[in-house]
Amino acid sequence: MSSLIKLGYLSYNDKSYWFLKKGIDTALELKSKIKIVDLRTKPKENENKILRFIQINKIVYRNQLARRLHINVSTVKDVLKRLNKFGYIKLINIDRFGRKFWIMNNSGSSPKVQ
Repeated sequence: MSSLIKLGYLSYNDKSYWFLKKGIDTALELKSKIKIVDLRTKPKENENKILRFIQINKIVYRNQLARRLHINVSTVKDVLKRLNKFGYIKLINIDRFGRKFWIMNNSGSSPKVQ
């Protein structure tokens, strides 16, 4: 925010920020040049697909998930990080090609897969 203030796009007082003319003009110019889209899938939907696949196949790796479930590799990577963070899956091995192999984490509470 401080950078936008220094560049003359925003102004600030003790309680709020507001756009200056330069900021409004720039925002309107950018609006015509960018495409804003809604999420194509719901995160929970991808989590459930991936968890189901891991339950069925026992040991999986990222590209395998992306290919079989037709989900973007970056999306799969993000979902795997999230599932690992919350303890639903765990990393068991990284092979010589750098593939990370994941399994269901049976040590904690099991997630409800729909």
